[in-house]
Amino acid sequence: MTTTIAMPSLTHAMKGQKVLQAAGYHTQVHKTKQGNAQGCGYSLQVQAGAASVLRLLEQSAVPFLSYTEE
Repeated sequence: MTTTIAMPSLTHAMKGQKVLQAAGYHTQVHKTKQGNAQGCGYSLQVQAGAASVLRLLEQSAVPFLSYTEE
C-alpha cells in the first residue's frame, strides 16, 4: 500500500520525511504532478497505510494538506 501526502511547504515535506524515516518507513519527497498541486507542490510518498503514517505526523506536529491511499 502506498500513501501520498500533500504537504504545505518543502520544509514540512523534508521534516515529515525525517520523522517517518526515523520510525522505519521508506519515504520519498516528490514534486506533485501539474494540476494536482496543493500548497507548495511537494508530496511525501510512503510505502505504508495512511492511518499509522498520519498519526506519526500529527504526533510530531508536522502539518499536511491531504492524502491518498493506493
